[in-house]
Amino acid sequence: MPVLIASPTLADMPSTDGKIRILAIHGGGIRGAIPARILQFLEEATGQPIWQLFDMVCGTSTGGLLAAVLAKPTPLSAAQALQLYRDRGKDIFYRSVWQRTKTLNGKIGPRYDGTGLDNVLREVFQSDTIASVKVPLFMPAYDIENRTVVFFKSWEGSEALKIKLSDACRATSSGPTYFPPGEVYGRYFIDGGTVNNNPALSGVIEGCMKYGVHTKDVLVLSLGTGIDVKPIPYTSARGWGPLGWVTPLISVFTDGVSDLTDYQMRDLMRDSNFFHYQTILPPEHAEMDNVDDGNVDFLIQAALGIIDSNKTELLSLGERLKGVPGDAKS
Repeated sequence: MPVLIASPTLADMPSTDGKIRILAIHGGGIRGAIPARILQFLEEATGQPIWQLFDMVCGTSTGGLLAAVLAKPTPLSAAQALQLYRDRGKDIFYRSVWQRTKTLNGKIGPRYDGTGLDNVLREVFQSDTIASVKVPLFMPAYDIENRTVVFFKSWEGSEALKIKLSDACRATSSGPTYFPPGEVYGRYFIDGGTVNNNPALSGVIEGCMKYGVHTKDVLVLSLGTGIDVKPIPYTSARGWGPLGWVTPLISVFTDGVSDLTDYQMRDLMRDSNFFHYQTILPPEHAEMDNVDDGNVDFLIQAALGIIDSNKTELLSLGERLKGVPGDAKS
């Protein structure tokens, strides 16, 4: 079956230092507020929108949703994207009394029926297709019936001329145990975070292939959504069966895959061309569906902590990202 992809026309490598510029955003549910706030800082510092600062944007799960709203035909600013987390998080992660009851509070079915997520995605993206984005975009998802990873790309093939951004975002963000699988033209997908929660390495590979360059000619900004370092006690885990392991394994998979990718990126990339920002979250703030106002405020403060600790580096990075004024993606 064909990979679901499509294509806008864009110019090559416009950055001033000869690097193609790639933005990669991790998955993490409501914790996407963290990279959104960092990107807001970069937009304010450079005076340019994210879609003009990068030659490719990629994201998994909430990172895919964030990348897509920043790249869509009428792109949101990063500040508007952050407000989306504030305003619509409760709609996305809405659970009726009936949903709680019939799933035994998420024990025998997904915590959320997906209606809230679907409604928000349709409202935000309307009829936009993945082919209509203003900067090359890709998002990973996992096809459960064909048992294969799919990258929803915006720059090759004809299928994505028809694929709606809302559907691609639904596919990449259909977290197991949280939402039912998403459907795209009769194929069913779960969250890309199960296989590619940190898309930075995939971004480098795709960027090198698309632009025909070596990894030394790539500049990467990789943004995490916070990690949960709560220990899994052996005394508990040794007695767990499938039900006991389900919830912890999701965190192990997503954080483990992200850590592995970061390790590989640091081996592959020159330090001056790879920027990765991440933070540790206390367990009470690490839940991907904790949409309480106080928790969102905490996540934004965590992002501000990253910014304050790395302000000089981020400002310097912003200068590199600005590229040639009026470059190709207008």
